Formats: sequence, C-alpha cells, structure tokens
Amino acid sequence: KSSGVVTFTPALDDKCDATDKFRIVNTTGISSSNIVTGSAVERAVALLKHNKAPKYDGKNYVGIMSPFVTYDFMQDSAWVNAQHYASPEAIKDGELGKWGGVRFYEDTEAWTEAVTDGTDCSSTPAKGFGFYDADGAVNHTPIFGKHAYAGTRIAGVKDKLIIKVSGPQDTSNATNAFSVVSWRVWFVAVPLNGLFGVNLLSGASTVA
Repeated sequence: KSSGVVTFTPALDDKCDATDKFRIVNTTGISSSNIVTGSAVERAVALLKHNKAPKYDGKNYVGIMSPFVTYDFMQDSAWVNAQHYASPEAIKDGELGKWGGVRFYEDTEAWTEAVTDGTDCSSTPAKGFGFYDADGAVNHTPIFGKHAYAGTRIAGVKDKLIIKVSGPQDTSNATNAFSVVSWRVWFVAVPLNGLFGVNLLSGASTVA
C-alpha cells in the first residue's frame, strides 16, 4: 500500500471500480490467547444488521466454529446450549447453541491458515490472501445471513453411492467380515453478497 493505493500481485480476477472498498487484514501477531468472544460475535451481528443481511429463520444468523474455537467460546460466555432453549422450536442437526442472534454449528474441518503478513505463497494465486494449513494457528469463524452464498450443482454430474464388496481373491478381507460404502457429491459454493457475511479471525487454545 502506498499513498492510499493498494496494489494486488497477482491481479484480482475481477476489475475493481474506483468506488470499491477493501479491508486489509494482517494475521501477524494472532496467538492462542486471541480467542472469539461474545463481544466479537455481537459486533459481527451489528455489521450484518447494518448491511441488512436477512436472517435464516427471521430471528438468527448462522455461525460455524471449529472445535477449539468452540471450547474457548463456551468457557467464558453466557452460552445457551441447544438443549436448554426456552422455546420449543426445532433444534437443527449438529447445532451447538446460540449467542446474540447467531445459531452456531461445529465443523471439524473448519478453515485454518498459517499466521502471515501476506508475503507467503509468492508463487501461487493465493499470495496475500492466506492459504489453508491443517495445523494453522489462525481460525476462521464465518457468521452469515441468507443469500450470502449459494450452492450449485454441476450439470451432467450425478451423485454416486459406491459399494465395495470383498471378492474371492481379496486376502485382506479373508473372512468377508466387512464391505465399504462411500458416497461422492459434486457441488460448487458461489458467493452472492459479501456484505451478508462476516469472518472472524482468531487464535484458539489447543486442548488435544
């Protein structure tokens, strides 16, 4: 950045307008003590309301947490567990609970990345934007409303249910004790409105 001008290298896929606004985030310095707090969630909700993001059930937005972020958040917040809701509304599968107008779900494959100042990945299109690292110290907690993104199926590609049964020459399963059932689903997630989502970047305790 120089004199109010931001230069992206490599260039962005879409050309920018002179009126476009960017928020530059540097994850250098994020540590395990920089956890997601109730205040951070409430600020995200305030931004979504300001941007007029519609809610999923007319009452709540949706948030997705990794297990370690969940652990930290539930230690010091007036967390309302899903099974203790005062109203008899239906509890969604996999729901953790709610806080400040957000229903939270847990994802064991949540996006994590390495702490970076934006200079990593110099040989890839991801330069400056962070990149996935299974052991990364930076955790992403997206909070979003309806129409923030959509899922679209790929034309001509069908879902597959695959059943593998042990054959007569399969010595690894000599007693035919098991078969393997797997499935494959093809889809693409497409962002619709960036103003309808907020992504919290944080550290997290390691309790494993």
